Amino acid sequence: MMRMKKMYFFSVTLAIFLSVVVTVKLVSFSIGAPTNASGSPGNNNLTCVQCHASNNNEKFNWITSTELDNGYVPGNLYNMKAKAEKAGCTKFGFLITAEKSDGTKAGAPVVSDAAKTQLSDTYYITHTQAGTAGQDSAVWNFKWSAPASPMGTVALYGAFIGADGNNQNSGDVVYVTKKTVVLFGTQGIPSTSVKSGVQMYTYPNPASSLVNFTLTSPVNSAQLSIFAPHGALVKRVVWDRADEMQADVSTLPPGTYFTRLEWDNDLITGKLVIRR
Repeated sequence: MMRMKKMYFFSVTLAIFLSVVVTVKLVSFSIGAPTNASGSPGNNNLTCVQCHASNNNEKFNWITSTELDNGYVPGNLYNMKAKAEKAGCTKFGFLITAEKSDGTKAGAPVVSDAAKTQLSDTYYITHTQAGTAGQDSAVWNFKWSAPASPMGTVALYGAFIGADGNNQNSGDVVYVTKKTVVLFGTQGIPSTSVKSGVQMYTYPNPASSLVNFTLTSPVNSAQLSIFAPHGALVKRVVWDRADEMQADVSTLPPGTYFTRLEWDNDLITGKLVIRR
């Protein structure tokens, strides 16, 4: 009898302990995401899927700034907006950091709305507890301080969570997104896609040999065609998945050409000048 009482006491104690641990975990995440879960290269592309019953669902244009349409100027401060959308969700969260593709940190976020956002450390911005509230969607405003010196193409990586508020990980959905930003003065004027709003920067332009094509969001199975002024196709390049692409135009004669990038029933057209 005594043994049964001890076993019952142990079981109840263990159940209470686990309940406290889970509760603390849920509450702690509601007041800010851990800094190892932004989905960035520096985080080994990890997100919060290990704590939330979800896959990483890719979204476009969840991190935006009209002030960066023509690229960043080193040391400047830019207004940014992050958004999340999921019908039926009443709680949302996010974690954003800026890096190069090799994981090197690029500039830093700055809090502009202390009620809804906070720094997780110098290089990460996340939600506050008050900032998790939302019905089907949530929006957060913050600033990004560009790198003090030129770093070429960088990106703001974000991981978002939509939760149904049932204090369980069931019903939670994890999203990942990325906003690519190029250095001002290297990209020329961007071209915008017909359907999705994805923008493409072509640089250098004019070009003599290699041309870079940077997209504000990654695309799948993209096909780039380059046409001569009279309409003849002179070059075609295919990429499986990318947001930064390159083409060798060293064999094309000098002149003005037209470009067309196609993917998933969407396309972007642009102009390319070759000089030598």
